[in-house]
Amino acid sequence: MNRSETTKGTLPAGKYWIGDLCYVMHALWNDVCSAIFAGKSLHGGCNEGLINVKETVLWQHSTYDGDGWYAVHNNTLKSAHTPKNGFDVDSGLIGIVPAELLAKYANKLDQPELGMSVTFVAPVECTYEDGTYTFVCVTQEGREEFVVCSKPLPDLEMDEDQEGGEDHV
Repeated sequence: MNRSETTKGTLPAGKYWIGDLCYVMHALWNDVCSAIFAGKSLHGGCNEGLINVKETVLWQHSTYDGDGWYAVHNNTLKSAHTPKNGFDVDSGLIGIVPAELLAKYANKLDQPELGMSVTFVAPVECTYEDGTYTFVCVTQEGREEFVVCSKPLPDLEMDEDQEGGEDHV
């Protein structure tokens, strides 16, 4: 993984789920991992960005700081409600997967506590840059975007009231 690289990809308009793919792609997790590591040596990194799983294109990228809870920094998407406590990541990545793939293979299509379902009425530009994920949709009504940061923010400190042992980003 190259934490500071820029990775882009565009997905067509449609309904998607955004979050850690391990929560909704249990039945396809081996396929997802095979696509992420295809052609890479044991310690040779990952295929970041667009990947193909079961003849369906999705987009994913490793987080800057591994597993943890990551806050939403901006959400102007009209059709999306973000998880109350941010995004929980257990597989070290955040991705966007078409709902039709989940409808075929997932036990649960929507997991609002772990990710979010969203409908894009125009193509969505997915970008990872230096720890920040940006999902942008430009329509006739204007630009809508959703931003999550997986890089530790230097100005955030753990409150004395917060319990230890948890990630607070």
